[in-house]
Amino acid sequence: DVLARYILGMPGAAVACIALLQQRAIFRKRGIGAFNWDLTVAAIALIFYGLIGQCFVPESQVFPSNRINADLFRDFTGFPIQLFRALMAATLAVAMIRVLRALEVESQQRLEAAELAKQDAERHSREELGRLNDELRRANDETTRLLQEVQQRDALRGELLQRITAAQENERKRIARELHDGTGQVLTGLALGLRGTAQLDCDQLDKVSSRLSQLGAMATTALGELRMLINDLRPPQLDDMGLVAALRWQIDSINQRSEFFAEIDVIGDPFILPPEVETTLFRIVQEALTNISKHAKATQVRVTLNYTKGLKLTIWDNGVGFDPAAMMQPDKLRKAWGLIGMQERAGLINAALDFKSEAGAGTTLTISM
Repeated sequence: DVLARYILGMPGAAVACIALLQQRAIFRKRGIGAFNWDLTVAAIALIFYGLIGQCFVPESQVFPSNRINADLFRDFTGFPIQLFRALMAATLAVAMIRVLRALEVESQQRLEAAELAKQDAERHSREELGRLNDELRRANDETTRLLQEVQQRDALRGELLQRITAAQENERKRIARELHDGTGQVLTGLALGLRGTAQLDCDQLDKVSSRLSQLGAMATTALGELRMLINDLRPPQLDDMGLVAALRWQIDSINQRSEFFAEIDVIGDPFILPPEVETTLFRIVQEALTNISKHAKATQVRVTLNYTKGLKLTIWDNGVGFDPAAMMQPDKLRKAWGLIGMQERAGLINAALDFKSEAGAGTTLTISM
């Protein structure tokens, strides 16, 4: 018993006392430093219980119990060592019970922190859900808008196709009418003249010569009309000499019959483009010049071909201009068939078409590829 108190009781009490004192720093870090006093009381009670209570043991032959023992303590204090141990043990128990409350407080704090974290997470989740709902709503609205635009574009393409088909039929009618009224009449007259000439006698050489001159003039007229008709359908310059030559011919032809003066500028060294690309660009210029003639009231027109970086085709006029934003509104798109047709043509050759215009400030049409 004496050895157990000396070897185990006293060192154990000292180690436990040190642990309690160190626990105070942990309590301060966790925000429950109010219980540090209870830890201090528990540490003092434990050190008294361990060092003093275990120092005065029953008298035995083991040193120093043969001199410092329970009898010496009773003679010096007037009460037995067991009472002192009981008082220190009771003090230690009360202090430790109070310290255990700190664990309850810490648990409560952790629960409150967890609840706050839960509420914050729920709030964040609600906010995130609301944000995602807003984004989804905006995406849905954008999808609906794009779908409407696609449907509108499809409807416009359908109408544009109908107009193109109607224009082709009208062009066929015009060609048939011109062939019938012009070339057909001339050829009919030529055939009748040849038939009449064949019936003349050999001694009527003067009449034959005069008749042949008239028939030659009629044939020349028919040939000229055919050439004009062929040029209207597709200028041979486009196939024989390329885009630049075809545009020069087109502009010269426009200048002869329009109220504005058009000119063409070529920057850089022209290069050969695929036939379908040159044809599409030529038709776009034709459409643009036709629109200028009908609507722009322009006096000057300039067509520029820039070959320095790729190809950039620019058509400028000093006409009355228009408001592009207003013209491209859904309720007015059907008034802009020319622009829509040029956009569709440009898209077929992967070209970017852009037009800038202001009321009273003219219009600039640019095609880049």
